[in-house]
Amino acid sequence: MSFSDWFFDQKGAWFWIWISSLVLTALIVVGFSVAKWNPWGEVTCDRVMSYASEQCEAITKTGLIRQQANFWSNFAYFAVGLFIFFRRGTVIGKAVGLAFAFLFLGSGLFHGTLTTWGQYLDIMGINVLLLLLILHAVFSAWQLRPEFWPTISWLGLLTILGIFMGLFKGMFDSTNVALGAGGVLLLVGVYGSARRHSDWFDGNWHKWFWFGLLAAVLFGGAAAFKFSDGKDIAVAQECNQCNGCEPVYKASVSACKGHCPGAACCDTRCACCEDVYNAVDESTNCEIKPKALCFGTNPAIQGHAIWHVLSAIGLFFIFEFFGSLFEKRET
Repeated sequence: MSFSDWFFDQKGAWFWIWISSLVLTALIVVGFSVAKWNPWGEVTCDRVMSYASEQCEAITKTGLIRQQANFWSNFAYFAVGLFIFFRRGTVIGKAVGLAFAFLFLGSGLFHGTLTTWGQYLDIMGINVLLLLLILHAVFSAWQLRPEFWPTISWLGLLTILGIFMGLFKGMFDSTNVALGAGGVLLLVGVYGSARRHSDWFDGNWHKWFWFGLLAAVLFGGAAAFKFSDGKDIAVAQECNQCNGCEPVYKASVSACKGHCPGAACCDTRCACCEDVYNAVDESTNCEIKPKALCFGTNPAIQGHAIWHVLSAIGLFFIFEFFGSLFEKRET
């Protein structure tokens, strides 16, 4: 691809769409920050406590974006999705590219808003992308070449299934779904590699081997950052009815009160929620222990943001690995 193709060729359009989206989003965010206005409302205690247990980044209290690094790092998914959509001419390639864009939107909205509906979109995006990658893997490993409409039917069915699983995320735990999908991709990958046994000792380094190796290394590093980020939080005293006799977790941070009419009520959970929200180093209301890769209350290096970038690149190499297993025209 020549230098001029980056400006005039269709296959280079992905880069400029990505840059334009990044700049436009930055301008919108700056505008909301200057106005000191956030349209998402105040963060509830369940979001604060759940979020802090997995991610170290402090919550931004004003402006449009709640989590800075964890929001902006999602543009890695968008870059990969646009690249696949414009550079891979197959139907499945286009669909996988759009699935990456859906994940970028869902994960970005979740980390940007810290709302429940944002989390639903995030999980839907993960599920849809993993299911479409499995379909791509099966078609590639078994050298299946279905016609256009059967392919569209499979893509539509799996997309609906991924959205359904996201809507009922209580039944389909996102971690278990991701591990299960990873296991399926690994097994299909081993099978596909076995079918290329003639390549193993021919003295050449084939693309499918490099793509698989890079994906494995990247996901190993990404998993370390994901599961070693966040904080272990232990409330000093458990209270279930500390917010006007309503569950504390359903209250916004400023409305979380520790007094019930006509009855004594401890307020340690409300106070702990507020301490976590304010990213204090030490709390008298709960014990807060940073995990291995949580470097302080608001470190410059964010483990979950690195997870976004590494997993995006790793998923790209998984897509390329299966596409390069066999020299064939994909559907």
